[in-house]
Amino acid sequence: MIRHFYRQLFSLLFFSIVLSAAFTPVTGIQAVAQTMRSAEEVMQLSVTRDEKNALQFQWNIAPKIYMYRDKIQVEKPDGTVLPADVSEGVIKDDMNFGRTEVLYNRAFAQVPENALPKEGHVLVRWQGCEEDSICYPPVTRSLDLQTLELSKVALGLGGLSQTELAAPDLSLTDDTAPAQEPAAPAETGLIASLTDVSTEEVTAWLGSNFAFMLAGFFGFGLLLALTPCVFPMIPILSGMLAKSGEKLSSGRGFVLSSAYVVAMAAAYAVLGFAASWSGYNLQAALQTPYALGFMALVFVALALSMFGYYELQLPQGWTNFFSRNTSGKGGAISGALVLGFGSALIVGPCVTPPLAAALLYVAQTGDAVRGASALFALGLGMGVPLIVFGTFGAKYLPKSGPWLNTIKQIFGVVFLGLAIYMILRLLSDENAMLLLALTALACGVFLGVFDRLNAKSTAWMRLEKTTGIAALIYGTLLMVGFAGGSTDPWQPLGFLQGSTQQIAQTATAQPVRIVKTSAEYDQVLNQAIATGKPVLVDFTADWCTTCKSNEKVMKKPEYAGRLGNLTLIKADITDYNDASRDLMQRFNVVGPPTLMFLEAQTAKEQTQNRIIGELTPDKLDNRLQALGL
Repeated sequence: MIRHFYRQLFSLLFFSIVLSAAFTPVTGIQAVAQTMRSAEEVMQLSVTRDEKNALQFQWNIAPKIYMYRDKIQVEKPDGTVLPADVSEGVIKDDMNFGRTEVLYNRAFAQVPENALPKEGHVLVRWQGCEEDSICYPPVTRSLDLQTLELSKVALGLGGLSQTELAAPDLSLTDDTAPAQEPAAPAETGLIASLTDVSTEEVTAWLGSNFAFMLAGFFGFGLLLALTPCVFPMIPILSGMLAKSGEKLSSGRGFVLSSAYVVAMAAAYAVLGFAASWSGYNLQAALQTPYALGFMALVFVALALSMFGYYELQLPQGWTNFFSRNTSGKGGAISGALVLGFGSALIVGPCVTPPLAAALLYVAQTGDAVRGASALFALGLGMGVPLIVFGTFGAKYLPKSGPWLNTIKQIFGVVFLGLAIYMILRLLSDENAMLLLALTALACGVFLGVFDRLNAKSTAWMRLEKTTGIAALIYGTLLMVGFAGGSTDPWQPLGFLQGSTQQIAQTATAQPVRIVKTSAEYDQVLNQAIATGKPVLVDFTADWCTTCKSNEKVMKKPEYAGRLGNLTLIKADITDYNDASRDLMQRFNVVGPPTLMFLEAQTAKEQTQNRIIGELTPDKLDNRLQALGL
């Protein structure tokens, strides 16, 4: 009875928290989405010209709604902010931005004719909140300078509209705008070139025929399946299949892996809906100490289940419901659904151009159906190799006998490893080294490194001890590396080298300026412009594992000297609070890692050279060449 109670408690806790986290809007929205008025309904904009041909903007603001004065901006298509005379407001102690100036009832802005482009369009941006309730995502609209008509615009990088992305040679900027630098040469190799597709290209896919768009994003998913984004999910799926034991067949493996993948794809669709409601990246919001810590506990619970302490399943009533509709396989299927959903949201937070573009499209156009459908297709494409593995790899897993218990214990260790993987995102590099060292030493002990072997010892026992010795040696090296100040688990004794690599890095090391808010960014950027150097802005977070690997690439001796000719700004969004979200929205950044290259003097971003996701040496080399470094 007690085991049954704890089984239901763990299962219900896991299922309820994952789902509640997935469907809770990031900004703390308290109203129901169906009854929430849109931002344009409560902040209605009209545009006219006065006798001097200046643009006059007027917002009629609904009761209990206020607009942020500093969020009202008018920009050229190239991102240049135009001088605007905005009506004065009142100071409010705002829960999101602190003491700031806001406008009630009506807001006015004026842009003189001499500041406007001669033809084409400009972008108008604004944002507001409802008293003691919701905050609306920023609104961006395109204003035709001839007809004064406002239209929605799917923004890509740097605030470029979908039309501009499709035809960049028809830029509507004035004649004094600097010419665009040629795009960096494409990397070689099928996977490198296809997964490094720009968000501009992906945004064009989103605006195409619906069926064509779904097929395109399914293809993007297939390509992403060949990247490290999917790797953490393979041991999870393997462990789930191993629990089936002698019941496991190719057919059952297909059903379970398909359920896992469909739930994973559904989680990506939820990301799209969350972005349409709140304007933020739900997946990044879940990379908090609480969410990561909870998921680590879930993997510990799964590991203990693999070790045979209890069976971790959904509550009996839910299991019976699934069983009636799935020929008695409901418990495993429902478990696969829960694991697939949670894995996509928390375990593998990869930010890639297709995912970033889809989230930007949804957040800034409000087209939740198209964006969520694209992300669902992306998730299905990413899951195809998992389904193939679950179907054809199932027959190679043991079905019965002592081997089955051994395999379950092995996957129990794998789940413990995944728990440690989650916790590592919350630790400094030094503490991560210590945790890995203790883990390796513990593995060595439990694998019997201190047990005696005799003539009757089996080959399996000898293999276990050999593995234990290797774990003990590696753990010892990690412990020595930790004591010596090393932070690279693959080179724990690197601190002993005193090598040319370290000397080169020290000689060319540049101070990194860390910012966490837009105000800090503006201050640091002004200082960077004064140096006359190009600027590299790195959006990163402590919980972002890909960010750490990107840092190692940039620290290589062959790039250290060239990067020394750049001013490095690190935008730290570890906390993922209102200030960091505002900074991300300002530059259309969905999540880390994202690298932006800014030109010297003007600090204008070379949008075609932005890097989202993994940084390879080829990518970095090509971008530096584009900057003339």
